[in-house]
Amino acid sequence: MKTVIAGRIKKAILLNAITLALWPLQGAAESFNSSLLIGHSADMDWDNKAIVVAPGLYDMDIYIDDEWKGKFAVHTGDESDPTLKIQKREALQLGISGLDALNKLNDNDFVDINAILHGGTYKLNTGEMRLDLLIPQAWVMRNDRNWVAPERWERGVNGLYTNYNVNAWTMSEKGQGGSRNDSVFLGLNSGLNLWGWHFIDNSTLQRDSHNKSRWDTSSRYVERPVVALTSRISVGDMYSSSDYFDNISFRGVRLMKDKQMLPDKDQTYMPIIRGTAMASAVVTVRQDNRVISQISVPPGPFAIRDLMPTGSRKELEVEVRYGPGSAETFTVPFATISSMLRPGTDDFMLNLGRVRMRGVDDDSVFFQGDYSRGVNNYWTLFSGTTLSKDYQSLLVGSAFSIPTIGSVSANVEQSRYKLNSTQRSGEKYSLAWSKFLPTRTNITLASWYYRTRDYAAFQDYILDRQNQDISPRSSRSSRQAFSLSLSQPLGENGGRLSIDAWLRQYRDSRPDTRQYSAGYSNSFRSMFYTVSVGRSEFSNGSGNNATRRSEDTVNVAFTVPLSLFDRPASIHARSHFKDGSYASSGVGLSSSTNLVDYSLELSHDNNYHTRSADVYTSWKTQYAHLNVGVTEASDYRQGSLGATGSVLAWRGGVLASPETGDNFVIIDAPGVEGARVNSSDETRTNSRGQALVSGAVAYRMNDYYLEQDGTRADNAEVLGNIAHVAPYAGSISRVSYRTDTRRLFIYDLQRVDGTPLGFGSPIYNAKGEEMGFVGQGSQAFVKADAPPSVLIVDKQQRCQVSKPSTSSVNVCRPSGSKGK
Repeated sequence: MKTVIAGRIKKAILLNAITLALWPLQGAAESFNSSLLIGHSADMDWDNKAIVVAPGLYDMDIYIDDEWKGKFAVHTGDESDPTLKIQKREALQLGISGLDALNKLNDNDFVDINAILHGGTYKLNTGEMRLDLLIPQAWVMRNDRNWVAPERWERGVNGLYTNYNVNAWTMSEKGQGGSRNDSVFLGLNSGLNLWGWHFIDNSTLQRDSHNKSRWDTSSRYVERPVVALTSRISVGDMYSSSDYFDNISFRGVRLMKDKQMLPDKDQTYMPIIRGTAMASAVVTVRQDNRVISQISVPPGPFAIRDLMPTGSRKELEVEVRYGPGSAETFTVPFATISSMLRPGTDDFMLNLGRVRMRGVDDDSVFFQGDYSRGVNNYWTLFSGTTLSKDYQSLLVGSAFSIPTIGSVSANVEQSRYKLNSTQRSGEKYSLAWSKFLPTRTNITLASWYYRTRDYAAFQDYILDRQNQDISPRSSRSSRQAFSLSLSQPLGENGGRLSIDAWLRQYRDSRPDTRQYSAGYSNSFRSMFYTVSVGRSEFSNGSGNNATRRSEDTVNVAFTVPLSLFDRPASIHARSHFKDGSYASSGVGLSSSTNLVDYSLELSHDNNYHTRSADVYTSWKTQYAHLNVGVTEASDYRQGSLGATGSVLAWRGGVLASPETGDNFVIIDAPGVEGARVNSSDETRTNSRGQALVSGAVAYRMNDYYLEQDGTRADNAEVLGNIAHVAPYAGSISRVSYRTDTRRLFIYDLQRVDGTPLGFGSPIYNAKGEEMGFVGQGSQAFVKADAPPSVLIVDKQQRCQVSKPSTSSVNVCRPSGSKGK
């Protein structure tokens, strides 16, 4: 196969040369065969009736009606058979119906591309190695636009990665005898990928002012996709996974359906933690008494959107800590209900192993499984069971959709178990409702459950058996709970009203827990404002010593956008009232540049009689996302440093990214430095031509565009700057770009008699490898790693130049002649 030697810049030069050469001959523009731009101009077909490309097998991106189908091997023929062909097994992967005639062929037999077009046409773009098939729509099988057939999924390469979140915080009180507190938090979500197997570890490290450190690993297991079952299998220490049972930490095997493999039309949940910081603060999120996230935030609203699922289904406890002794806490309910499934689709989960709970000396073997099936457009059935030596439970339920009522899910679970040599049984009844009303009221979740006295989930049973009674960690004392969340737009310019409510009742003497909140948001001209009110009723203490407390809050905030140094900015102000009295307020300014965000705020806390000034900034570099915060208050001083990002090691080196994720893509364009990936200033190729991109969508088409913006002085050139990949979940994919790192040399040539050389004549080196062509004005365009020692022009009418010079005219002498 001949070497591809001309890049896009040289193609443009050649195109202009052709235009100038033909202009005196004919006023109207003539079409010519663009295939010559691959480097075979001396053998081109000038009337454009045949595809001129060296015969062979090429990997090409195939598009059907402008929709990418993947990379396929396409065979190009010679002059005697100038057709494009594709293997039968790959033709059947293109999603074209009506190809029964191919059944008589073997999988590896090649098929004329015209035989699968149903009267359509094709267009070959040799410069981008792209083949467009234009086929009548009736013959094209449609899936979701981004869905890719399993045959095109890529398992990726071997590699080691970690997503990190590190935060260091210090606070010191002013005045004599003032205390000082320091803390460091490191969260690591790491993985090792080997030959399609994914070894996963989720761990945290905490260190306090007393130099006490605690390393905690919440899960560590190996996982692999099982495409034949549309599922993935996991082995190790992890949490059980179920839509209907409380999850439990265990060591064993888990097999569950992976809906990511399905098209979008046939398809996990972690809540977004929202709140408002009255001053610079550290926000800590705990689940199941384990810190799962800790970040520093500036004053104002915050939202934690990147929580990684831990497998636990416990509620999320959020702490917002300010200066000494000043902190706010609130609870975010974390519970999901079974959703409707499309007709004919199903979902399943199987767990088998030994219990592995912190602080519990019990390693009982158990099995847990559930299955759901979409019966029709309106009805889904599901059931599940948990089995252990002295514990059994059975759950049955249904989700159904009624146009005038909404979507409803209802189930009942019965548990039977032996505790303190006594056989017991109980039931749990659950109901959930979701509806978008004609008044545009959106009830996103209204759920209720009721438990009889002796009902126990499997996790509660393990805790109670350890305690020989109802454990303080058990949820058996909870009798019933109700939650409601709705939003209501109030006309075109009337703003939006939202209401949330949560109620839990207990069987013991503990008072009910209740939370209510209502918020209103709107805009006036360019100003955006919100008003929210809330009430919390909760118990202080436990058991018979519990007392009832309540807290009422009112928050008012507004934001006014403006321009600062030609960059978008905003002024914001807020006030907080607690139990009918003024509590705190603040006013600040925030803005950003391309890679840096910053905010300044002055605040006052009436409860602690504190005034403070806060400065917070974050900087997204090419390798990490950094943040720093400083608070100077009347009675304390506070500072924080943080960094998030990912680091990946593979056989091609070590790469870093400011983003986190578990689907990584390695951009590999050898010799191309400083090129932007998908127009991102913070994602550029390094000196090796590599970049790391996180957050690829598993089992979907991901497009990556490489842009050379001229900020780097290099000679490397990308030959086709668009690449695609459809990765397996949790994989490390490599996207390779064809690049030409050779230098361009331009020589003036003439024959011995002073006449110019033939336009388009190929030029070879001493080894007979093609490296250029003769252009307009008898100029030779040559690409080579170093200045060539000899130029051989046109093998048939051979002449050559020894030691060519770019500063003078070179004489091309017949073979065997000497001299320059």
